[in-house]
Amino acid sequence: MISELYELAAAVATRIDAGHEGPPVPIVSLGLGSREIDAPAEDLERLASLAGRHPLVLVDTVDRMGRWADLRPGPTTVAHDPASGIPPEVMALATGAVVVVADALDRRRWPARLRRDLAALCDKAALVAVATRRSRLLAGRRWQPYLRGRLAPGDPHTLVVGGTLARRPAGPPASLLAVVTCFNETDIIEATIHHLIDQGAVVHVIDNWSYDGSWELLTQLARTESKIVLERWPESGPLPTFELRRLLERIEEVAADATCDWVLHNDADELRETPWPGVTVAEALAAVDAAGYSAVDFSLLDFRPTQDGFARGVDPRTFFRSCELANQQGYTHQVRAWRQQAGQRTLLAPSAGHEPLFEGRRVFPLNFITRHYSFRSPAHAVTKLQRDRLPRLSLEETKIGWHAHLREFDLDSPFLWSPDELLTYDDDFVGDHLLALLARVGTPTPP
Repeated sequence: MISELYELAAAVATRIDAGHEGPPVPIVSLGLGSREIDAPAEDLERLASLAGRHPLVLVDTVDRMGRWADLRPGPTTVAHDPASGIPPEVMALATGAVVVVADALDRRRWPARLRRDLAALCDKAALVAVATRRSRLLAGRRWQPYLRGRLAPGDPHTLVVGGTLARRPAGPPASLLAVVTCFNETDIIEATIHHLIDQGAVVHVIDNWSYDGSWELLTQLARTESKIVLERWPESGPLPTFELRRLLERIEEVAADATCDWVLHNDADELRETPWPGVTVAEALAAVDAAGYSAVDFSLLDFRPTQDGFARGVDPRTFFRSCELANQQGYTHQVRAWRQQAGQRTLLAPSAGHEPLFEGRRVFPLNFITRHYSFRSPAHAVTKLQRDRLPRLSLEETKIGWHAHLREFDLDSPFLWSPDELLTYDDDFVGDHLLALLARVGTPTPP
C-alpha cells in the first residue's frame, strides 16, 4: 500500500504540470519505503515509472540508495537519513514540489527534528503525503489543517496529506451558481436544492417539463427561498425525446450570463461535497481559485438502495449507507465545477457534460466528492428506466455512444443491492478511502 503514495504523487504532479508554464514539478521521496512494507521489486517498478514522467529526487542513506541504482532515467540522489531531519538543500528542492514520506517517521523512537521539518515543509511544498504506523507523531495543532485518514481500511498506517494544496480552506467563500437539471425528481430535488444552498450556491433549476409534481414543488420552494431561480426548458414546451446536447447548450448559456465567479453543473440526484470536513464547496472553490486553478474534478460515489422506503422528506445521506466508487468503472471525467472566463463561453456539449472546455483550463490536483443517488428504490429504478429515460433517448445521441450506461441495467433486476457487495459509508469512509477519493488511486472493494 505504501507504493500507492507514489501513484498519488504522480497524479498530483501530472495535474500541476498540465497547463503550467515552466519546468515539470519534481517528486521528492524522503525515504524509499521499508522491506517490511513493500517488496523491493515493486518499489523499483513504481519509482522507475515515476522517473520516466517527472523529475525524481531520492533522499535516503547510502545503503538504502543502492537498491535504486538501476533506475533509468537516473534520479537526483541525496545521501542523507531523512529520519534525522530535512537538510536545507532538500528543503529548497521540495519547495513547490510533491513530497512522499513513506517510512522515515518510523525509523526512530522520537524523530523530533523530522517531525518539525515536515510541518515546516507543508508550508512550502505543493503536496506532502506522509504515512506512519505511529499516528501520535502527526497529532497536534500544526497537522490539524490537513487531510487525514489511512492508506486503506484496516491498514495500520495513518495517512496525512498536507502541503499548500491540501490545507483546509479558511477564507471567505467564492460566489457560486449551481445549475441543476431536473426531470421527474420529486422525491429528491428538495434535498438537493437545500444541500446546494448550504454549500454556498445560488441555484438555477432547469426543469425539463416534469409531470410528477417536481415543478409544483420547485415553484413552492422558490416562493420562500431567494436563492432559487426557475425555468422550464424548452420554453416552447415538452420535446418527444430527451435532447441532452440541446440541454447542455442551454446550461452553457445560463453559465455565460451568470454574475457568479464559479459555476457548478449538478444533476437533481447529486450532492457535491469537499474532502475537508465542514468546508463548503463555495469556501473550497475560493481556495482553488487562489491557488491558480480554474476547474474541479469530482470522484463519484454511486449509492445503491439496499432496502425499500425512501421518500420525499427523507435525508438521502442518512438513508443510503452503501455505495460503490463509480470512477473505477470508467467515470474518469467528472469535471463539474469551473471558473467563468471573461469573454469566453464554456463548452459542455462536446464532452456530453462530463467536463467543461475553455482556453487555459487548469484542473485542481485534488478531487472533490459527489454522492450520486440514481436509483432510490426498486419502483423508482424501474419507472426511471422504463418511463423517464430509455423511451425518450435521442437516436442521434445513442448512435455516438451517449447514454450507454442506462442500457447496462437489466430491467428484470430487483434493484436492491446486497450491502456485502458494496462499500459501507460511515464516519470513517472518506479517511479510509482518501487516496481513491482524492486522485482515483487504488481500487476500493467491499470487505
